[in-house]
Amino acid sequence: MKNKLFFIVLLGLLLGGCATVPMEDVALDNTAKTFAPVPDKSVIYIYRAGGFGGAIKIPVQLDGHVIGSTAPDVYFRVVTDAGNHKIVAQASYDATLSLVTEPGKVYFVDQEAKWGVLYAGAGLEQVNESDGRAGVAKCKLAKGGQ
Repeated sequence: MKNKLFFIVLLGLLLGGCATVPMEDVALDNTAKTFAPVPDKSVIYIYRAGGFGGAIKIPVQLDGHVIGSTAPDVYFRVVTDAGNHKIVAQASYDATLSLVTEPGKVYFVDQEAKWGVLYAGAGLEQVNESDGRAGVAKCKLAKGGQ
């Protein structure tokens, strides 16, 4: 009986609690959702649309630099030089995605929380533009560097 109660409480914390991260102004969020490319640069959207692991923040790095932590229904918009990039989501097991970008193009990466050993794991997947736009549209812009 005690084990069952413990499991129910633990599951409630994992699914019921919501992690929060600092958010950008609504005007910046609306501007970012125009999905405008930047000449001579690449734009990468990394988003986490709802789902499992609501109580968990997941730190995200681009090329070894922390860009911030995700919580459910948030995204980052990163403007960077074109070329080879490595995105890492740090959790009980890290998720890594290699991405080759071109100048003037926009890329979308779906990040999700997954079951981990002691706490949530992470997953990263590059998605097509229509899926990426739809995913970002459900989210709010988080402040980077947190």
